[in-house]
Amino acid sequence: MAFFRSKKEIEEQINTLANFELLRRFIGMLTDSRSILSITKHKYFRRILCNLIGELVEEGEIPDDEEILKSMINEI
Repeated sequence: MAFFRSKKEIEEQINTLANFELLRRFIGMLTDSRSILSITKHKYFRRILCNLIGELVEEGEIPDDEEILKSMINEI
């Protein structure tokens, strides 16, 4: 698991997992839970993740099913 530092790195990781149909198995980002900044990093990651999932839905690469999407995002 890499320490993501930029939006581009996060997007590349998510897209790579999506290309191999592993996005649903992604455990999320690695942070230092002792740092107050980890909360901000996690929120940033979640916004990028949800945006990319929305793009995948619009492109027809994953189903436009609210229950499936909600479950997938909650699992990550």
